[in-house]
Amino acid sequence: MKLKDILWRFNRLKSMNFFEVLYRFKTQLVVKRLNAKKVKDYIKKDSYEINYFLAIDELQLDEEYLQFLPKDFVLRLYGVNIEITEIDWNLDYVDNFTYPEQHVSKISLSDYSDREVKNILEMHRLHFMVDQSIRYYITKDSKLFEKIINSLESWIENNPFPYGMGWVSPTIVSKRLISFVFIWNILNLNKRPETKKLRKKLIATFNEHIHYVLKTLSQYSSANNHLTAELVGIFSILKSFSSSLTQVGSNTYLKIYEKIEALIIQQNFPDGKNKECGFGYQYQVTDWFFLAGLIDKKIGDSLFSDSYFSRLKNMFRFFRSSFDNYGNFFDYGDRDNFHVLPIQFESSQSAFIQFLESGAKFLNDPSLIITGIEKGLFDFRNRILFGNDYPVEKRCKNHIQTKYFEKGGHVVSWFQDNQGNDIYFNFRSGFFGYLSIAAHSHSDLNSFYLSINGQPVFIDPGTYCYRKDPDFRNYFRSALAHNTISIDKQNHAKAYGYNHWHNNKKIKGIISEFSNNKSQLYFKSTCRFPDGTQHIRHINIIKDYFKLSIIDDFISNKKEKMGIFSLHLHPKLKFRENKIFLSSERYIKVVSNQRLKAASGVNEPIKTGWYSPDFSEIEETETLHSEFTINNEVKTIFTIEENQ
Repeated sequence: MKLKDILWRFNRLKSMNFFEVLYRFKTQLVVKRLNAKKVKDYIKKDSYEINYFLAIDELQLDEEYLQFLPKDFVLRLYGVNIEITEIDWNLDYVDNFTYPEQHVSKISLSDYSDREVKNILEMHRLHFMVDQSIRYYITKDSKLFEKIINSLESWIENNPFPYGMGWVSPTIVSKRLISFVFIWNILNLNKRPETKKLRKKLIATFNEHIHYVLKTLSQYSSANNHLTAELVGIFSILKSFSSSLTQVGSNTYLKIYEKIEALIIQQNFPDGKNKECGFGYQYQVTDWFFLAGLIDKKIGDSLFSDSYFSRLKNMFRFFRSSFDNYGNFFDYGDRDNFHVLPIQFESSQSAFIQFLESGAKFLNDPSLIITGIEKGLFDFRNRILFGNDYPVEKRCKNHIQTKYFEKGGHVVSWFQDNQGNDIYFNFRSGFFGYLSIAAHSHSDLNSFYLSINGQPVFIDPGTYCYRKDPDFRNYFRSALAHNTISIDKQNHAKAYGYNHWHNNKKIKGIISEFSNNKSQLYFKSTCRFPDGTQHIRHINIIKDYFKLSIIDDFISNKKEKMGIFSLHLHPKLKFRENKIFLSSERYIKVVSNQRLKAASGVNEPIKTGWYSPDFSEIEETETLHSEFTINNEVKTIFTIEENQ
């Protein structure tokens, strides 16, 4: 075993308490004993009909939708085309690596720490089969229907319980349940007599899925979005078959509902921010709870309480606060390109916009809609979910307001200055992340995002990857890669492993002296580095003629420490002679007591000047930075000037 692996295991063990160690040891023993003969029946074996949550006869899907679907029977995965009828379910087609077809107890993902296992796990979600099902719904192509059925049977036959990568993660197993539910709904299998044998096989594999997830639930330090996905996956399938459950299934159904009801309160602050502190996970987790609530409302009597839907509405509202009025977003923390609903989207941005429309419709909250985007967006998510009940009738005007999310630790302001500039400012403070490893957090305390007239100016550089390039992984989640300060190149927490931090509740930014009126916004935020150095960032915004002043000062016992001040520009913008041009008419004038230098695409001596617009994508961008001793105050002022 390599030294780095030994150190990782040591740090991982150190992050666990006694009960977690006991739970994981117990789970390993349970996994070793998993076999098909011990699977309980949660859904009756003679069940052949599901309770639909989609309005099958009212889906507004026509040939216009086909432009967003694969034109042939292929899975497009991270730039690779995979022929669906000939899938090798153990092969990572992106990296051309074959995983073992072994009992899950003999497969450890930590043995593949240098591989992007997400490649093969995403394939086992079967989300691409939903695309093909929608394509069949539109075209009524009988040959396509036959291919879909054969492919479903191929997965069942080639992935026996519990062998291979398809069963290695309870989260992926639950996500696959969601795909199965959508496929059954869209293909209207209830009314297809020729699919009776397939439906019997599906019921058997559903019971295996439920059994596996219940035995391996993500708890303790992994009880974040994984646990949410696992519970919602089980709830969705059990609710869909609620009229055909065994006694064990009925008891499980009620227990899972109670856990989800408690989890939405536990995992999310009252103001709606998800505790994982990542934009992408705010989106994912909110959509999981939305899906559970939607299915709950659509099938039978609703179980979830008013407090559940109240917290869900706040989660949507917090997610909306990450956007300016043009659809640009503050991409703080981790974000991969996973979507809860297994359907195609034009882009990640269009997925987020459609998601907000879902919230507006379902929760009757038009304020969630982004109104300043280009018209003509093809919203197939909500056509599928709501059929003839879509779109939303009432729509609100653009946001002009300031919000202080005290629990979540964000200050967000939308306003217009006297020159007609549309300003959006979002400041990140609050807790570092969730649970002991804060898996998807970045070292971004006291960072901010700024867009003007729909043009992102100072951005979050994104995520890029989880495993495949450790150097870039460490860079993109470091303090150096965010619009904040790093002291002696420290992060706000100590990192180990690609998704692990030494996190605790004391690692946070604290906002104080908050003051806001029509003409001015002021507050300060204080955070601490592992060596004890405190960073105090003062933010003052004059709204009438837009002036953003940032003053950074520090408290430390050692004055010789070095700080690095960083600002990350959107790739469309350049920094020249202390100016950032927004257009030929206007620019941002930058006045600083530091000498700001611009760099892009640099790898040595430290990485800087990189941007990831989406997962697995990377490009160069300009980073402004300066180095200073922390006995100096750092003062930077931004104003919008007319180009004379």
